[in-house]
Amino acid sequence: MNPKYRGFIGGRIEVSYPKDEYPSEEIRFFTDKVKEFNAFRNEYDMKHIKPDTLKAIRQVVKLYFLRV
Repeated sequence: MNPKYRGFIGGRIEVSYPKDEYPSEEIRFFTDKVKEFNAFRNEYDMKHIKPDTLKAIRQVVKLYFLRV
């Protein structure tokens, strides 16, 4: 709604550990790097991951895909 953020996308990546039936965590994002983010999200969204991978996903999102 705010024209300042035209071209941005926001939402969450849902990830889970293999033992979980439902997502263990929802990692929020807000970025104007739409193409890059979609490629990144396709790698991990709704996937089973290991704890070290979760830590890396959090860091990448915070560094590159979270504009506030």
